[in-house]
Amino acid sequence: MSKHKILITESYLLFDISSLKIGDTICTDIFIKQDDKYIIKIKNDTTITKEIYTALQKESNLYILNQHEESIHVKEENTYSTGEIDCKLLLESVKENKHDLHKTLNFLYDASSQVFNNFLSSDKDKIDLFSKDSIIKSAIFLVQNNKNYLQQIMPKLSNDYRLYSHSVNVMIYAIHIGHLLRYGYGKLLKLAEAALLHDIGEKKINYILTKNGKLDKKELELIKKHTEYAAEILKTNKINDPIIISAIEQHHERYDGSGYQKHLKSYEISEFASIISICDVFDALTIDRPHRKKYTTFESLKLMMQDPSMKNKFNNDYIKLLLK
Repeated sequence: MSKHKILITESYLLFDISSLKIGDTICTDIFIKQDDKYIIKIKNDTTITKEIYTALQKESNLYILNQHEESIHVKEENTYSTGEIDCKLLLESVKENKHDLHKTLNFLYDASSQVFNNFLSSDKDKIDLFSKDSIIKSAIFLVQNNKNYLQQIMPKLSNDYRLYSHSVNVMIYAIHIGHLLRYGYGKLLKLAEAALLHDIGEKKINYILTKNGKLDKKELELIKKHTEYAAEILKTNKINDPIIISAIEQHHERYDGSGYQKHLKSYEISEFASIISICDVFDALTIDRPHRKKYTTFESLKLMMQDPSMKNKFNNDYIKLLLK
């Protein structure tokens, strides 16, 4: 992530335009100084065009607010803001900006961050159902209106393994598979909802997931219960569709019977769970983790189909759809 060159001057920072390039999206207001007053020249979230860059070059001094260092970074690929999008306007905003892949992906991450952060801080495990639906409908719109959407968006997906970003990534992959399987809109809605909420039960075991050091046997068994916890949370929020519930409960089942909770095999596993399990593992493999660097998309799919530790654990027909 590139950083601006700065010089502290009281409550403002002197901004060096040479650290910008055309195509950057600035994520803080840029000020000019007139008669001892600071006036906004370029607003937050503006993409730097050639014309804007030329106009900025003509200014003798530019400033930004003296805030935390992270707030003065330029947004680049795989760099995301959070909490800026109004979920009530999400679908409308996505439709208006459908050709800007990075911006619309930011919208999905921002909205998802709000939904999951509010859920995680809720004593009653409350899910914002309206915002959840807005995220799902927006993602489906993006996939359905661009046949090359997944291919174009994959390099821009977050490389940070967080609940909200992982959930969005898995949802996008699942919608794409569902779209290639020619699912109708209603079926896509259910698949996307199950994918977005598949790991929501991790809230109940977060103290284990954030633990430093090796987990003991009891802790490993408790982690497996996150699928059950997720189903309970959905029912608490009056999400009772058995297709969605079973998809979430079974997304760690494996085709060879080695998964959990019920050690289901092959077509005993629900169609949605089979899709989500692939998307879940694929996203985990293509993201940097503390113990290893991320695999490429091709390497990940090859591992899932051929590596002894993963071979015969997934529906290869669905994997081939991602490979395609």
